[in-house]
Amino acid sequence: MRYLSMMLWVAMWVMPAMAADKSEALLQEISQQLAKQGNLQVDFVQTKQMAALKKPLVMKGALLYNQADGIVWQLTSPYRVRYEFNGQAMIETNAAGERRERKAEDSPAIAQISNIFKAILSADQALLAQHFQMTALGSIQKWEMHLTPKAAYLRKAMTEIVMTGNQTVETVQIDEANGDRTDIRFLNRAGAGVPTQNTSGSGQ
Repeated sequence: MRYLSMMLWVAMWVMPAMAADKSEALLQEISQQLAKQGNLQVDFVQTKQMAALKKPLVMKGALLYNQADGIVWQLTSPYRVRYEFNGQAMIETNAAGERRERKAEDSPAIAQISNIFKAILSADQALLAQHFQMTALGSIQKWEMHLTPKAAYLRKAMTEIVMTGNQTVETVQIDEANGDRTDIRFLNRAGAGVPTQNTSGSGQ
């Protein structure tokens, strides 16, 4: 009976603690590995599953991530538009070259979106921990990270973010609170679709 009690104690307390330690160690490894990439230039395919649509909405384009300057999304299909997030503003440029800028002070959500997505692409553990509960599975060669939102404003928008990768982030899955889902797959690490300058919106 004493042996059985000891085994139950191990199962209930020791093994979960070991799993948590392993997850924490893997999170640190992932963060350190992705921090080395500095800049990221890739193509992407985004698939959005929506209850209101019979077929998924598929978007294609290219992404440029620069740790210092921010993120540029260049959408090429089904229409052309460019979004730049630099922490201070979101700049939208349509196919005709018309620009619209929204300042972070006028819409704090813009700064939050920019910071969170930068943290996702770089697996910035310190910043992500401010907004999410984090767990990691697998190994540094093939990992999976689960992010569960802490803040109420994030929980209203999403239930979980699941990232997979190895040397870099390969996929991002966003499960939304309304049941919709967004899947982003990154391809072609050379990603020639986005220029490597003007991420601050100073010109095209």
